[in-house]
Amino acid sequence: LLTMSYHLFVKSGLIGRLHLNTEKFLNFIKEIEEGYHTDVTFHNACHVTDVLHCMYYLTTVPNIAINFKDWDLLAMFVAACIHDYDHPGLSSKFLIQIGDPLAVLYNDRSVLENHHLAMSFSILYKEQNNFLEHLDKEKFNDFRETIINLVLATDLAEHFQILSLFKKKILNLPKCVQREDKILLMKILIKCADISNPTKERSIYKKWVDGIMEEYYRQGDREKELNMPLSPFGNRDVPKPNSCQKSFVEFIAAPIFEVLAEWVYTCQSKPEVDEHSKS
Repeated sequence: LLTMSYHLFVKSGLIGRLHLNTEKFLNFIKEIEEGYHTDVTFHNACHVTDVLHCMYYLTTVPNIAINFKDWDLLAMFVAACIHDYDHPGLSSKFLIQIGDPLAVLYNDRSVLENHHLAMSFSILYKEQNNFLEHLDKEKFNDFRETIINLVLATDLAEHFQILSLFKKKILNLPKCVQREDKILLMKILIKCADISNPTKERSIYKKWVDGIMEEYYRQGDREKELNMPLSPFGNRDVPKPNSCQKSFVEFIAAPIFEVLAEWVYTCQSKPEVDEHSKS
């Protein structure tokens, strides 16, 4: 994550253009990376590095790129870096069912996503990590609000509502001018990046499937120990990775990528996009 971040934030010139402290930024990313658990087989530092890379790729598409300025890019990339911080390899639903302290703390609402955010901002606020310390309060609050919106959007419980809203509000817009529309596009992008495994080359995709299935099995093992009903696909004695991925692709991944692609290509002939492509 630190290496990818160095290239996307620093070597690209993004940090320099925004006059941010490079050393403090890298301190922040280093501590964030250390907070991902190496024994978690999917929601780990490798996953967020992959999400960051995909997020960057999506923002280079001309029809998408015209909607964002440097501060928007910074918020999206930071959100990608922190969006699964300190993930335990268990679902929010499981934590709620066992009455985990995190579920109690966040009132059973987007438990993991709220935890990722709270922990990540506590790291940012440390003197040696606060690369945003020079921002005025209003600018910082806007930046923080954007990141909160994006990380909360990665909760799959919000998936269909966000997708429906995008179809209703953005699909016929050539460019997102209003802030709320821009935030909605950002949400779609981070969601696409987060669930982009099926878009990868088959051998890479299979490694991600193996990782998520092992997380499901480990949670299933815990559920057995606690005499709880097994979560879908959590029974390692009856593995169903193909069925799991078939459902995931058909109902979650494919629809959101199809909608984003439709928006990108229907915008292609718009004047705003044409001018940006030439520049």
